[in-house]
Amino acid sequence: MGDDAGAGPPANVPHHDPLRAFVTNMRLSSEQFLHSDRSMAAVEYSRRLASGAAFFHALSLEMANRANTLAPVSRLPKEVLIIIATIASALDPPRPAQRNTARRSDHLIKAGAAFAPGHLGWIVLVHVCKTWRAILLNTKSLWAHNITALPRAVLAFIQLAGPTTPLAIEANLSQQLCVPSCRDIYAHIPFPRVRFMTWFLDSVEDTTYLHCNIARPENELPNLERLAISSSANPDPNALARAYPDIRTPRLPSLRVLTYERFYVSFATPNLTELSLSHVSIPLSRLLYDLGRVGPSPSRLTRIQLWECHLPPCPSPIVTRLTLPCLGLLVLAYCYTNVDEDFFGLLDEHVAFSASTKFNIKLHDYPEDVDDDEMRLHERGLYSAIRLCTHTLTLVGGNPAPNILTIEEGDLRLSFSDLEPNQNDAVWQEPCLPGSLILAQITHGCNALLENVLEDASTPAALGFYSVTVLNIIFGPWIPWERMFEALPNVTTLRLAAQNKDVLEVLGRVPTGADIVREDASPFESQLFLPKLSLLWVDDNIHRKRGDGECSDDIREPLLRALEARAEFSARAMKPAFHCLQTLYLQNFKTGMDGDSYLEKLRKVVSVVECFDTEYTMDSDDEYDRSLEFSRPTFS
Repeated sequence: MGDDAGAGPPANVPHHDPLRAFVTNMRLSSEQFLHSDRSMAAVEYSRRLASGAAFFHALSLEMANRANTLAPVSRLPKEVLIIIATIASALDPPRPAQRNTARRSDHLIKAGAAFAPGHLGWIVLVHVCKTWRAILLNTKSLWAHNITALPRAVLAFIQLAGPTTPLAIEANLSQQLCVPSCRDIYAHIPFPRVRFMTWFLDSVEDTTYLHCNIARPENELPNLERLAISSSANPDPNALARAYPDIRTPRLPSLRVLTYERFYVSFATPNLTELSLSHVSIPLSRLLYDLGRVGPSPSRLTRIQLWECHLPPCPSPIVTRLTLPCLGLLVLAYCYTNVDEDFFGLLDEHVAFSASTKFNIKLHDYPEDVDDDEMRLHERGLYSAIRLCTHTLTLVGGNPAPNILTIEEGDLRLSFSDLEPNQNDAVWQEPCLPGSLILAQITHGCNALLENVLEDASTPAALGFYSVTVLNIIFGPWIPWERMFEALPNVTTLRLAAQNKDVLEVLGRVPTGADIVREDASPFESQLFLPKLSLLWVDDNIHRKRGDGECSDDIREPLLRALEARAEFSARAMKPAFHCLQTLYLQNFKTGMDGDSYLEKLRKVVSVVECFDTEYTMDSDDEYDRSLEFSRPTFS
């Protein structure tokens, strides 16, 4: 009995498998319910199965999680490992050794021959285990991502990248790094495979070598899509004079993005879409000529960005007009030409921009002790920049013409919104009108410059603000509003920050001078500034921010006087109701102790007077379209 009891079941008796028995029973029960009329029982059984499925799913996830936790790293799935390595290659790239320096009395002094060791970065993953090593060494794209990450190992990276994988180069040849010369690296590059190329140059020798060799016929880059070169040293002019003769124009047929900083070599680029130049000195005529060398097809440029570029006129005149039908954004920051040249006027004359082109222009600030000649140069630059924007943006067939002009200290913005002004609309409640589409932004540093520009009697009509129907004044000191209003004959809405008391004083004033009376103007239009004004929106945003109602107190009486004066002029007009101010919005406005009586006085001269408050948020001042926001060219 003892021996029999300790023995297992006979060989012909199958082992009991509870899970298989459960599955078999579940299938049989399901089939029975499908062919029966016991609907309630079938529903209950279905609920139990769903509950069991959720339980087993949670159990499966937990078991898989525990299995992965206890499993060796060599069993990590290949796809997951490659994803991890790809992320690591971006977050922790390898870097070469660096010469140690010590700061002493604001001078960098080399600390002997000591070096800071280099760093392998993500490459250390190769040494985790044999499985990882085999997978990563066989992942060609990881090594091709930047074959110059460790410049002395460029040949090894090229070999690991395989014979066909497209290559990327990001070579930092700073003199602080222990790296070979540009000549040594350039000799090993398989140029037909290069798709992205970035160079940081820090010596005359490296800059000169790249100048002389990047455009050689034997170094053609037929598949290069992105090129960025930054140099902190000028090339040797004598070496450039002895360089390889320019037999033909070097061509980069696949190049889409070109970025230069203190470096310039011209190419024929038929597919170029983005151009960024920083601290480049090149004659304007040559730059326009290079941009026009695209072959029979029209230019595909969608973005041009120039930062502190010197663009002197060339002795040879510009004989052709450059057409940029696809240009969406032109950024010009602190660019200049010769003293006697009008840079923006030359652009307007020799470049045909698309009507959909947007502008971001930053002009040089001028010191307080600037002489008269330099001041006139700054004034002409601002005037020409405004004319360039308004002339282009009002062309037929592009974006809707700008209908909003925003004036802020040192800043002009032309934008568009198809939303009618509404006190309940968040777009109109903020001073910067978030949600409106900015078409042009001109930063000129100080409103005193705009004041001088407007002094010329012919300026207001020539500025071209005829499409503007909304004037948004955030802060406008030192602006002759009489002259500014003459440039805005079609404004129907004025949104005014309460700190601009001088604007209200002008609104109720009768202009003088026969030069402002147009032949086709009605008697009423010749009597008032902003003759078509029907909505005045006053916003005391200072009160909203700080709870300080000083601005409201300062403009209470000027506001009432201006509206009474306009109502009186309207009554004297041939048609008393002709374009009279109809609506007044007072946002965050402090009406004072006699608020009811003050509002009653306002309602006697304006049909609709609405008072309302809005909450202030930290982002209120910055919530506007940032598509024109400027940033220096990046090299990545």
